[in-house]
Amino acid sequence: MRYSDGGSWDDRDEAFCCVWEIYCRKDGLVYVACDGYEDFLREPASPEIYNERFYPWYALVFNEVENEKELYPPSDVRLMKDMQLEYNRCREGLKEQRIAARPFTAVVAGAIEEEDLEKLEKREPNAIVELAALQPNQDVKNLLQACAGPERRAGDRERAAHPSAADPAPRHRSRVHRDGLAAPSR
Repeated sequence: MRYSDGGSWDDRDEAFCCVWEIYCRKDGLVYVACDGYEDFLREPASPEIYNERFYPWYALVFNEVENEKELYPPSDVRLMKDMQLEYNRCREGLKEQRIAARPFTAVVAGAIEEEDLEKLEKREPNAIVELAALQPNQDVKNLLQACAGPERRAGDRERAAHPSAADPAPRHRSRVHRDGLAAPSR
């Protein structure tokens, strides 16, 4: 192994050793040994800190579950899968609603010839389109009407995005009395 200063592991001035700390549950002792040294560095003794498991190491396990049949805990992906599928289903529903609510042009059946419909469908931007079905001085709005899709009430978008969320407060319908004051209905 070479270092950035050009030296190698063997050229270093410090002496290194490999020290082993061995926990033996069978006899309940801790052994400390060093590679290349024939005796123990410390006399075998019981662990300094008592632990029910004996070993002082703990595995870092996420989503730990005590289960005799499963060796590995469930993954984050498996735990979030149902929530993600529900989120995807909600987003797909919103996408379908946006597509269904796109504006379109409505016309009375048979009011426009097939040739005029094709001109309207395949027109260039800012093009002037001549319609044979349009009489002189007739308003094009009488022949074609733009439809913007269904109207939405305030709060529909939030309820569509979170269908399982309950409304924070109950909504009351109001009745208008003869004097013009509104009273909540029961």
